[in-house]
Amino acid sequence: MNILIIISAVLFLLCAVLFLMLMSVKKKNRELEISLNSTKEIVSSLEKDISEIEKKYQESEKLNSDLKTLGEQQEKLIKSLKEAVKSDSFDGRFPICSSCKDIRDENGFWHPIEEYLQKLATADFSHSLCPECAKKLYPDMFKDGNKPHMLTWK
Repeated sequence: MNILIIISAVLFLLCAVLFLMLMSVKKKNRELEISLNSTKEIVSSLEKDISEIEKKYQESEKLNSDLKTLGEQQEKLIKSLKEAVKSDSFDGRFPICSSCKDIRDENGFWHPIEEYLQKLATADFSHSLCPECAKKLYPDMFKDGNKPHMLTWK
């Protein structure tokens, strides 16, 4: 019977040790589950952050592309403006005949001032006479003190 008591005691101790080991494993398992859940939350948060960063990166790539396009358009515009203002363009002086008032173009041909200016601008001319020229050309209109202010033909 002594042997039975000893065997029982050993079995009891073994069961106690196994029970303590099982409890320790359960505790470690709970700690690992908590750690795993925390890690899952961190991973989920990082995935959201990565998604937002990728979205912002794509937006910045689009903005960079748009800026590049705008820059190219501005360069073309500057180039066309520079071509429009070449050294042979209008410098503020017209080569004009002192007598007939015709203007010489860049090719050396002479044109009436109205024709030349119409080519440079979208302006149109209507002709009139100043009072001095009207007196010279139509002296009869100024007899008896008449003073017309303007004579205009369209």
